Amino acid sequence: MVISWIITLYRLWQMVEMHEMVPGKLIDRYHELGQQAFGEKLGLWIVIPQQLIVEVGVDTVYMVTGTLI
Repeated sequence: MVISWIITLYRLWQMVEMHEMVPGKLIDRYHELGQQAFGEKLGLWIVIPQQLIVEVGVDTVYMVTGTLI
C-alpha cells in the first residue's frame, strides 16, 4: 500500500507538470495521465488497478478505525 501511495503522489506531480502539455487538452484525471504517458489502452490497464488498490485500502482503514472509535 505504501508503494501504491508513492506511485500515486508521483503521478499527481506528473499531472501537475503535464496539466496542459498538449495545447488545448487538459489532463485532470489519473487515467488521462496514464493514457497520455502509455497510450490509450495500456494507460488504463496500468492506472485503474492501482487506483482500485488504493481505494480499497483506504476504505478498509476507514472501516477498521471507525469501528475502534
